[in-house]
Amino acid sequence: MISRMTLVLAALLSQFGDAPMSISDDACPTIPANASQGQGQRDPNPRGVKERARAKTVPVELKDKPVTCRLVPVPEKTGALAPPLPEIARQLQPGRKLVLVVGDQRTNVPPGVIYRLYLDLPEDVAPEGREAFLVGRLNFFNATTADDPLKAPKSERFVSFDVTPVTKTLSTQGKLKSKSTVTFIPDATPAEGSRPIIGEIKLIER
Repeated sequence: MISRMTLVLAALLSQFGDAPMSISDDACPTIPANASQGQGQRDPNPRGVKERARAKTVPVELKDKPVTCRLVPVPEKTGALAPPLPEIARQLQPGRKLVLVVGDQRTNVPPGVIYRLYLDLPEDVAPEGREAFLVGRLNFFNATTADDPLKAPKSERFVSFDVTPVTKTLSTQGKLKSKSTVTFIPDATPAEGSRPIIGEIKLIER
């Protein structure tokens, strides 16, 4: 049924045009009652990001020696079993990536070194054999917070590394663990008194 407002608009427009204009309610669709106006309903997972594993023993303080954190697999649904990382790497669809996110970086004093990150680095591997497990490098530039970084507010600073090639290679070689580890190794001796902290380590698929 044509609304009263529509009829009024048609009458007014017909007075200024060469011929009467016909307007129907079909030209003015109504908004469904369950639709959200303004910005609309947001997709809770717009890019299809899936959290695959996360370090539970954080925050962790990096030292002048290797520090290793274990990644605990995360199930897709509550009560379900989390798929092991080798299976995820093998079944990764074209265009999808596995990304290691290292966030909440804090330190009282800049350590002045670069930390190399390794995935599933064996304890007995020689330094010249570490390259196959290398996924990225990390520094603490502009990450100074407080005298005690453990008591400082959480930092929004983070870095991410595409670990897809490494996970696929290690999986093919049978060297990728179901519960993977991330190892931080400094390239030199950190500054005396520095206490670099990592508050978040997670592996996502996107």
